[in-house]
Amino acid sequence: MGQLDEQRLRVDRVVFASSSFGTQAGLCVGARALGFQAQLAGIAIDSELPELQAAVAGIAARLAPRIGLQASFAPGEVVAYDAYRGGGYAVLGGPEREAIELAARHEGILLDPVYTGRAMAGLVDLVRRGEFRAGETIVFWHTGGTPALFAYAGELLADQVP
Repeated sequence: MGQLDEQRLRVDRVVFASSSFGTQAGLCVGARALGFQAQLAGIAIDSELPELQAAVAGIAARLAPRIGLQASFAPGEVVAYDAYRGGGYAVLGGPEREAIELAARHEGILLDPVYTGRAMAGLVDLVRRGEFRAGETIVFWHTGGTPALFAYAGELLADQVP
């Protein structure tokens, strides 16, 4: 928030990978504690929406008091999209491959096939489907995982090498 304030930027949504629920729960608690108003939208990597929402809300509710925040978190408040789980956990599909290539070619950002590649594939599809309004400021939260690219090098480069 300090960086956004410093640059006078307003963010409408933050999009990120959500798998083991801790990242999303931490972002929810931090946003509530700081009064951050942007929508926090997780792209489910391997869980269905009801499970993800319940788990994130539960972790957030247990975390909040640890930082002195008296707040409740209901599953229905947790924003996530579960239509991008692809072929399953750690299965590299066409959408992930396209997102990894788009980010690398156009932004110089490396995404991993398991988490950030899948989350970016979800973001790309949501933008293409018009889920986000023109003029919205969307931040993609890169959660790491770049070393996983090495494990998928054969699959990712199969079409590139003659």
